Amino acid sequence: SGVTWRGRVVVVAVSGGADSTFLLHATCALRRRFGFRIVVAHVNHGWRGEASREDAKAVSRLGVSLGTPVHLLTVAGADVTHPRGGIEAAARAARYDFLAEVARSCEAVAVLVAHTADDQTETILLSLLRGRSVAGLSGMAETGVLPVANAPRAILARPMLALSADVVRKTLQAHGITWRTDESNEDRTRARNRVRHDVIPALEVISPGFRSALARAAREVQAARDMLDDAVQAALTRWQADNGAWSVTRSEWFAVPPHVRLAALREVLRNAGVHPDAIESGHLRAVAQMVTSNRGGAWRAIGRTTVRLTGGRLVVTAPPDV
Repeated sequence: SGVTWRGRVVVVAVSGGADSTFLLHATCALRRRFGFRIVVAHVNHGWRGEASREDAKAVSRLGVSLGTPVHLLTVAGADVTHPRGGIEAAARAARYDFLAEVARSCEAVAVLVAHTADDQTETILLSLLRGRSVAGLSGMAETGVLPVANAPRAILARPMLALSADVVRKTLQAHGITWRTDESNEDRTRARNRVRHDVIPALEVISPGFRSALARAAREVQAARDMLDDAVQAALTRWQADNGAWSVTRSEWFAVPPHVRLAALREVLRNAGVHPDAIESGHLRAVAQMVTSNRGGAWRAIGRTTVRLTGGRLVVTAPPDV
């Protein structure tokens, strides 16, 4: 990551499951060598009643046994929803908001999460099925920023992306380490669980070793994404920002390649307060068609953000509270 950890605090997100339990033990094994301190963060969403409370208790006990302070958050409403993705998206947003809060409070240098190679495979397949952007097809990055508004300076790190869930569990078993099991991971009404239990095994039968092939493809996409990011940053200089609104002339819009202009629009929408998960490829194509047709006064809403074509300019306006 290029960040010095010695003498700093590292936040580890721990659900109590196998992957995060492995991550916490591994991080604790390294703290003396590299001289950093560890803080554990756990969110109880309350979905599973007593089982969720037992998860929180187990994480607290684990923290005590490893000598790490534990920050706990209990989410009051299990039925809270998100503009896109419903309860699961809301839960994800709540977790990252809490991780950011903990990171700020202890001036952490990094936040570690326990995504594995299996999670990466699932994420890429789901992105492909949902028609996501290049960013989605490249999978999760090893390091980045927390996906929250006003993100803290702590980096978000995923040190387990090269490890399979099978290796994680066998390692824990070899060391006599137990973990909590979330029965909801077997619920096939959730798209990720269907991909995990049905789609991936079927693909392995059709093409043995496809996970490794998918990982290689994702790395190639990541390289292409890096080049796209550079082009997008250049394209964004064509946009003008003014008091909660961003605009670009039609001539400047058409001065860059189609994929670059759409990626730049996606970034502008994020700046205007639209959650990344709420920005669909269909939204971007519709705006592009609006600019191409050059119908003055045309507009559309994406979340609470409005996009208008007026006076030969595309104008993106954020809601007042952004």
